[in-house]
Amino acid sequence: MKRIYYLIIFVIFIQNSSCNRIKKNDLIGEWRTFTFNDKISYSDIKFSKKKIQLLDNFSRIESGKYYLKSDELNISLNNYNLKSKLIFFNNDSIEVFNKTYYKVENSKHFELDEYRLIGIDSNEKLSVNNNSYNFHLYSEKGITKIRFNEKIISLNDVKIAIFGGHHNLKPTVELFVGENIKSEDLTNFYIELEELGIKKITLIVKKENPTEYKVIKDSTGNKENILNTNKELIIKLK
Repeated sequence: MKRIYYLIIFVIFIQNSSCNRIKKNDLIGEWRTFTFNDKISYSDIKFSKKKIQLLDNFSRIESGKYYLKSDELNISLNNYNLKSKLIFFNNDSIEVFNKTYYKVENSKHFELDEYRLIGIDSNEKLSVNNNSYNFHLYSEKGITKIRFNEKIISLNDVKIAIFGGHHNLKPTVELFVGENIKSEDLTNFYIELEELGIKKITLIVKKENPTEYKVIKDSTGNKENILNTNKELIIKLK
């Protein structure tokens, strides 16, 4: 009888373990958090069968492969790997990266273009600045695009995006620089800022881990700007 009893207990344990094991089908879809510990973190996650997409608080998407090992999520991205404990509460909430994410429907966040940064190393890191204006300059199928937050704009729209009718501001501009951007593209953006009276700009050029961007601080003036002094950037822009 004892043997049968222990056998029943073992079967129940195995069944419960398999029921609690997270499967990829449980995760497929989009998830969003409303908890932000810092500005450089992931606000949205999208799972499919074969890949994962992560959207950070600068509206920039990174994608890669993932696999599940028990209650652990392992992600392989372009420049680095991520690992996090994953808890599946039910069909509409999970815990990952020490935050709770909720299932969302009909989201358009992942319709944004995904692009890679130009990839220049730097000793300087991006400091969180809530008063900064974030732009993305990248190439999509050979076409240069400027994005402000989640909206594609033209050079003529940069003034409206920054000032919005106010002329007494001294804004801080941060520019995410994508691969395949030409020197002319960056120069034209600099000229636009200089005409608006903005002398300083921070170029965001590389991401090495989930909470750290590498940057180059520059000025828009023709005499001292980085386009004339940073050899690695000049090579990348050709």
